[in-house]
Amino acid sequence: MKTSEAKQQQEPGGGLSSSEARVLFPDVEVCGRKIRPWTLGQIVDLSPVLVEVGRILEQEAVTVDTLFQNWLKYLPRFLPFSVQIITVSTGMSEEEARDLMMDEAGLIITTIISQNWDYLKNSLGLGQAALARKKAV
Repeated sequence: MKTSEAKQQQEPGGGLSSSEARVLFPDVEVCGRKIRPWTLGQIVDLSPVLVEVGRILEQEAVTVDTLFQNWLKYLPRFLPFSVQIITVSTGMSEEEARDLMMDEAGLIITTIISQNWDYLKNSLGLGQAALARKKAV
């Protein structure tokens, strides 16, 4: 067995170096905070929030299209979760998150969603709704 093959078997992620991981999972700096895709620990911490958001989306029969077209309608339903999402995703204290101006909070939340979009759409069923809609056409 070649040295590189042995190294790949020993390293998680199929042997990705830290520089390769940074290219695939880049940090984005927003309002002085680094935001990157969630770690397993962050997903575990956010699980109760994601389950509740999923329930809301299911109750309202929300699809990706309706969510983005009518985001203002859904905003009040999701605002109560914003502080926890920001604190878990950025390491910011709850007090710091609550003191953010709305434009900063909106930019941070939007970046968090963008960085984790594939996970979110699949775990919340939005991806399945989009696939079902494409198959119906």
